[in-house]
Amino acid sequence: MNVFRKRLRAEFGRKGYRHFVTMCREEMKKNNPLDEIETDGKEVYREMCERIREWTPEEIAKKKERLAGTLLDAFRIARQFSFVFLFYIVANVVLIAMGLQPAVTNVSLALIGLCFLYKVYEFVCNRFCFVDAYLMMLYKTALERTSD
Repeated sequence: MNVFRKRLRAEFGRKGYRHFVTMCREEMKKNNPLDEIETDGKEVYREMCERIREWTPEEIAKKKERLAGTLLDAFRIARQFSFVFLFYIVANVVLIAMGLQPAVTNVSLALIGLCFLYKVYEFVCNRFCFVDAYLMMLYKTALERTSD
């Protein structure tokens, strides 16, 4: 699960999140969401604003902090992937060059490979989550405008 989905589920609950995703997909079928940058005409945005208005200013401040942390996590995952890939290549070369027993080398390569596959999965999930990123952008805008 990508970091945006986790944050949106934590803020609105599973049912609320699924509702927003459904609304967003229906809206995307009707027209391209990138055609209009203006958020005011979007049903998803209006409904988010209605829910946010029910929160206290203290809750909104906490949610803004968590939102900032989520955005930093998304950037961190994307930025660190090149280092993870480089480490994976170097670790494989070093393990092969050490000349250990074949069983030890194979198990070590398999474990490193599994860890690398996890990081690839994490990177891909966070890289290609258009709907969640779009909802997160609307949520960020709604939080900023509602708290002003």
